[in-house]
This record gives sequence, structure tokens and C-alpha cells, in this order.
Amino acid sequence: MKICCLIDSLGSGGAQRQMTWLVRTLVEHKFDVQLVVYYQFDHFLPLVQSLGVEPIMVNATSKLARIRNVRSVIKRLRPDVIISFLDTPNVLGILSGIRPNRIPTIVSERNFDVAGVNRSNWIRFNVFRLADKVVCNSYSQQTFVKENFPFLNDKLTTILNCVDLEKFQPRREKQEHKPLKLVVAASIVERKNALSLIRAVSKLDQDPCALTVDWYGKNMFVDGKPSAESQYFLECEREIEKLGVGESFRFHSPTQDIDKIYANCDAVCLPSFKEGCPNTICEAMACGLPVLVSDLGEMALMVDDERGFKFDPQSPEDIAEKLRQFVDLNQTRRAKLGLANRNYAEMELSPERFGQQYLD
Repeated sequence: MKICCLIDSLGSGGAQRQMTWLVRTLVEHKFDVQLVVYYQFDHFLPLVQSLGVEPIMVNATSKLARIRNVRSVIKRLRPDVIISFLDTPNVLGILSGIRPNRIPTIVSERNFDVAGVNRSNWIRFNVFRLADKVVCNSYSQQTFVKENFPFLNDKLTTILNCVDLEKFQPRREKQEHKPLKLVVAASIVERKNALSLIRAVSKLDQDPCALTVDWYGKNMFVDGKPSAESQYFLECEREIEKLGVGESFRFHSPTQDIDKIYANCDAVCLPSFKEGCPNTICEAMACGLPVLVSDLGEMALMVDDERGFKFDPQSPEDIAEKLRQFVDLNQTRRAKLGLANRNYAEMELSPERFGQQYLD
């Protein structure tokens, strides 16, 4: 069977990581896999090439040209199935699969529509009427779709993200850092909510500082220069300076060795306003680390009192309180949280489970 996987790029995002896993699974099961992208970000390119798959880059100077060119490429490839990740690729996949060259399409719904039904998701889910299957990567989003767009119920299924349980493992020797090291791995954009975490850290009143935050993610600069999308990062930088927390809150570029970063920290945090099944939390669980997350979406379902802490992402005061509670834990309690997370990852987030559900 010939399968066309469609995504925007091979950048460092969570959806791109999961697409890479899907390509790996399909290749291992002897499918003929083609991967189509339309932005030149190559974070996962070496891994995909190591699987014997050379991505097909679709160039376009406008949105209409992108639709035309993606359809043309997929028509030439003549796949038996299209599997797409992310909103725009989902639409492109559906448009490429409709008549006259009818190709079954599987779209991946990777959002969590915390704000309820709006014009944007109303259009999106009605377009999904033309898809053959709608795969949510969180049970919270599946529930949202079932309740608000019941005409898709027969097409819905949920496949949680997977994590490399070999790469992401608990460190053998537990080492407690002073100050404690908290890591965030996410793009520095508004929905990831760095500002609230910065303000929470400023409220800890630690002297000396009992906790530091290292945030690894894209600052959205283009060719080293600020862009419209990087304004949020610049606002965060100004807030760090204003609140005087530069010693305890630091931004870093994305890294392909995030597992090594996790191996040298005490917990992982994600203060996002909007999240499906977050890769960074899955990876932290696999590493046997406590997690501190927003009390919404799939994070609210994945994390309980035995695995970490949940907070209101709108409230720097509540985030600060959960940070204090984490700092006050003894090492034995932190180790128990981490062990519970590793057990959860082995049961619910394995690549074997992920691959088999897609094969089904």
C-alpha cells in the first residue's frame, strides 16, 4: 500500500515529531511511504532520511498556489491513502483526495478547543465531513467534537501521542539540584503562556533562589531578525528584565538533545492555554520526572496528584503556589511522582500502541 503523509514541515514542533514516528511505523511495516511538506524547516529531516524516506518539498508563492501544487504532487504520487497532521495540511489533504482522483483521507485533529465553538472550528469540522477518518490526539478533544459536531461521531477515534521509551528514560542516579531545575520545551508563543510562568517565578521571593526555569523553544525570529510572530518573545524578554528574574528564568534555542536536558533537571512544566496531548509532558513522564501543567485538556486527564501538579494557567499566583509546593517536596516524594509517570508512559504512550492503533 502506498501512503502519503502530509504536514507543513519537519520543524521542531510536537506534531512534526509525531509525524516522524508515524513514518517510522509505516516504513517498519513495509508500506511505501511518501512525505510531503511545504515549508523548509528540517529539524527532523535526518531522522526521516535515515528511514529511507526523502521528503517532497512543494514550493508555492501564495495560498492558492499551495493548494494547486500540493494537489498536483499528490495526484502524481497516486497514493492509496492520505494521512495529514495540522489544520492547513488537513484541508490540503482533503482537497487533494476529493474527486476526480478520489483518495481516502485520514485527518489528525491536534487541537484542544478550550474556548468552545467558534467560526474557525465550525468551518474546520464541517470540512472534515469530506474526510474518511478523524483522529484526535486527546480524549478531551474527542469529547468536544462529539458534543458539538455529532455528524462526525462515526469517523472519530483517539490515538494519544507516543514517546520513545528507549531514548527518554529515567536517569539511573538521582541527583537533586540546588536550586531545583525546572525545564519547559515549547515554542515561545502566546498560547504556550511563558508570561504567566515568568510572573509566577517573580512571586516566589526566594533568597537564595530555590528554583530556576530553563525554557527551550523557537523565538520565532526569521533569519535572526524579529518578525510579527516574535513579538511575544520580545515581550517576555522585557518582562524578565522588568521583574528582575533574569538569573532564574532563561530562554534557550530548541535542541535535538532534549532528552539530555531532561536527564539533568528535576521537573518539567507546561503552562499552556491550549494543548492536545503535549509531547513534552509525554517525554517528561517517560523520563520519570514530576510534571507541573495547566489544569485543562488532556493534561488535566493525564496528571493527577500521584504524578505532579496542576494549576490555573491564567493565574500567576496559582502557578507560583504549585511551584512552592513542588520545591517543598522531599526527594523521596519527587521520586514517587516520577516513578508513577514512567509507569503511565509505558502503559499509555508506547510507540507500539501508537503504531498499532494507526495500522488498525
